[in-house]
Amino acid sequence: MCGTPSYLAPEIIAGNGHGRAVDWWSFGILFFEMLAGYPPFIDDNPSYLFSKIREPETIAYPEFFTLESIDLIKKLLVVDPTRRYGMLRRGVLDIKLHPFFSSIDWAVISERKLPAPIKPRISSPTDNPSEFPDDKSGGVGDLIEDIPVPQEIQQIFDSF
Repeated sequence: MCGTPSYLAPEIIAGNGHGRAVDWWSFGILFFEMLAGYPPFIDDNPSYLFSKIREPETIAYPEFFTLESIDLIKKLLVVDPTRRYGMLRRGVLDIKLHPFFSSIDWAVISERKLPAPIKPRISSPTDNPSEFPDDKSGGVGDLIEDIPVPQEIQQIFDSF
């Protein structure tokens, strides 16, 4: 077994074999963690941690979670991988059409037309944007897209 323990799907813990449904489980864990700042299952003892993972209905959701976010997490963190969102008849469409994402224009994202909310000013491909102060102005000066990217690096990201 390998992976971050709190992200492991129940079928991996049980050793029942697994498929791509584990990725939707991990997405549910990541989604929770991005909203809360911590994962839904925490314990220093791996046995207790794995017990919690096998019973996702016991998750304590922070008060600030919206009903939509809780609903989506519950549909992603389903123990039976055949009933987990992402694995149903409509596949990823169930997730994309979920009310939590109602404000998302997936076509704009797919066409890469959504502007970046923060464009750090950098002067060379080796600059680390995290070293710069936050610039929420939208960017003036040298932006990352103005710097040529070597073809061998660019082709790594062509499928994104």
